[in-house]
Amino acid sequence: MTETTAETLPRFINSVISWSIFFPAAAIALFPMTNQLKSSLKKTVVTLIIFLIFCILLIGFLESHFSPDYNFLLAPLLILSFIIYHKSLTVPFYKSLTIFTFSCTVMSLVSNMSNGFDAIINPSSDLYHFSMKAAVFQLVLSICIAIVIAYPVIKCGGYLIDYFFNQKVWFTFFFINAIILSFNLIIAPRKYETLHTNKVMIAFWTAITIFCLLLLLQCIIFYLIIQGIMDYEKTIKRNHMLEIQESRYQVQQRFIESTARQRHDFKHTLHTLDKMAHDGDIDALREYLDNYIKTMPDNSYVSYTKNTAVNSILNYYADDSTKYNIKLNWNVSFPTTSTISDIDACNIIGNILENAIIACTETEEKRRFIDLTIRYEEDSAIYIACTNSFGRPLKIKNGIYLSTHRNGSGIGLQSIQVSAAGYGGIARFSHEDGEFYSEVMLPLT
Repeated sequence: MTETTAETLPRFINSVISWSIFFPAAAIALFPMTNQLKSSLKKTVVTLIIFLIFCILLIGFLESHFSPDYNFLLAPLLILSFIIYHKSLTVPFYKSLTIFTFSCTVMSLVSNMSNGFDAIINPSSDLYHFSMKAAVFQLVLSICIAIVIAYPVIKCGGYLIDYFFNQKVWFTFFFINAIILSFNLIIAPRKYETLHTNKVMIAFWTAITIFCLLLLLQCIIFYLIIQGIMDYEKTIKRNHMLEIQESRYQVQQRFIESTARQRHDFKHTLHTLDKMAHDGDIDALREYLDNYIKTMPDNSYVSYTKNTAVNSILNYYADDSTKYNIKLNWNVSFPTTSTISDIDACNIIGNILENAIIACTETEEKRRFIDLTIRYEEDSAIYIACTNSFGRPLKIKNGIYLSTHRNGSGIGLQSIQVSAAGYGGIARFSHEDGEFYSEVMLPLT
């Protein structure tokens, strides 16, 4: 082994161990993003490991042979890492930037702790001659911290990533992390001997402790504030849904009452017709029938199921479908009584059919259809499946279907999900090749 190799190899190994802090940093950044990866978790992790190994080995080679400035290597690695990180996710820029900055902030605290440790064991050294012991200490400490915070970051952070979309709050969290990160970069000791002057060492560790507490405190406050905002938004949204459901229910009740009166009045009509026929008054009979036919509604009442409320809502939307020449293929089996309230059942079915009719009206007439299947298994569950055609391009934001005929989110679909969740059921929506699919499962136990 030559003298040059004997000198550069330890520096290379030391550099590789020192920069390996990027592995636990990457893990922290990925923890809350498990539901937001463009590729599978395995593929993403393998790609990330290969990228980091290449970068760390390259940096180790550069530091051991050319001794470039630390910041000269750090800045481009962070920028390149963030680009790859963001491109591998489906989340908006402000979320990936905030979580990436949080990960860097945590690791900056670990780095400064390691610098303080190195200053204790090597008081005459400096930041640019990071010892092997300090590098190992830094790697072990970073791994331990990543393990400790893994559960809260995955559970709480993942929940916020998946369901919270207020940009202002996310950017506030980003700026707080950026400030803590900046201060950590500023207080990093360039020469360790400065820490041994007067009480600088105490001030240094005090500052690191305060920054750690601030980071922990702002994470807790951030989560609680966002949780409060989300609960408030859920309450507002649920109240809005209830208002819509009440309005729709009133329309349905009027339809039920109207058809009930028609059936009741028809009995009297039959008695009148029988009396006229018995008296042989043919002219009066014809005149009465002509007048009665004129007052008859255009729709015909079909008995889809023995459940009066569900049957009425089906007739209501079947009648609505005929106005737009929509082809119907319905197969319905619904219990007369069940643990599912008639109001919720009508709300779910009504929302599905209303959205289906609207979607059909936005496509050419010959392609308009609604296939509806409702079946129930006794003491098990009610299954609702609907397929309908659509014409306009669908709008999807953060995994939520938006309305194509007005501003705002698809409140009807959300109402279905809320109603289904209230019974421990599920509601799923998807689309493919001009067809929209609605699937609902409602447990009966």
